[in-house]
Amino acid sequence: MVVNAVVVPSPRAALASPGNVFERLDQAIARLQTDIDALRLSAEASDPEPVLWLIAAARPSHLYYTAQNLFWKVRLRAVEVTSAPCVGPDSAVDDIATLDVVVDVVKRADHELRRMLNGAAVAASAGAPMATDEPAARLAASLLTRMLAASRQLDTTLRIEYAPSDIYDRIDEGLRLLGRLTDEPLPPLPAPGGAERSVADVYLRVFRCLRLSQVLEVKRSLQTERGRKFALSQWHGVDAATNAPSLQIDPAKGADLADVDRADVYDLATLVIAHLAGLGEGGSGQAAAYARPPVVTSSDVYRLASALESQLLKMTGITPRAGSDAG
Repeated sequence: MVVNAVVVPSPRAALASPGNVFERLDQAIARLQTDIDALRLSAEASDPEPVLWLIAAARPSHLYYTAQNLFWKVRLRAVEVTSAPCVGPDSAVDDIATLDVVVDVVKRADHELRRMLNGAAVAASAGAPMATDEPAARLAASLLTRMLAASRQLDTTLRIEYAPSDIYDRIDEGLRLLGRLTDEPLPPLPAPGGAERSVADVYLRVFRCLRLSQVLEVKRSLQTERGRKFALSQWHGVDAATNAPSLQIDPAKGADLADVDRADVYDLATLVIAHLAGLGEGGSGQAAAYARPPVVTSSDVYRLASALESQLLKMTGITPRAGSDAG
């Protein structure tokens, strides 16, 4: 499963009050969760593993890319089930900085999900209203956690299986986004060899890339104004601290690498993409793509993630610790 296209937003409209937008996104996720529960019941799906991370802060780019994942997971499977034509999205979106667009994408995902329920009426559960007086980054973190949990449930319900090539393409997209921020050429791709890398090996490497992207964000924030497409200062008048990353994420207590699967790595790589997308357009540099292996293995994914890490290390000025794989 590959998510490269951009979902078309609704026509641009004047932004409503902060609380109203958060409430609408909260309601859209709740509606989607209700329909996922109904589909899970009908499919007798197994319970997914819990989300591996604790998220304390996030921004619109993380919500947007996660919402895209939700949409395409449901959309592609709905086409298989209902035999309806798949209408491709436009190739470009002028402005994806607002939460209104995220609300729209989540609603579209739910619309596709309801097609698989054959239009069966499912009453939405009336949860407690969202407390929108919290800081925007914290509210976004709560919503992101729920969307990631819904994504995990869709994986088990729709029986979505990820191949190494799916994760490879996510990391390749991260390299392309990073290439917009520098004129430096990509580092050499590590030579193949050694034992086959495991999913856990790839996970640790991608998590290191996420950590380095956080460092790069702080470094750029201290050097430039936060005038980027996804900057917190551009949604609801909230300014993010320049000495802290906008995505604050840590492994959940008790999380075991033995429980990591490709779906976790795919979602984590998507968060890396979202974070790098939020760093702005940058200069005119372009990352030349590496030659894609005809058959992608976990070791190929690990090598590509290592190249992304090397580029991030160069841009952050951090000297890597020899032999370290810790996140």
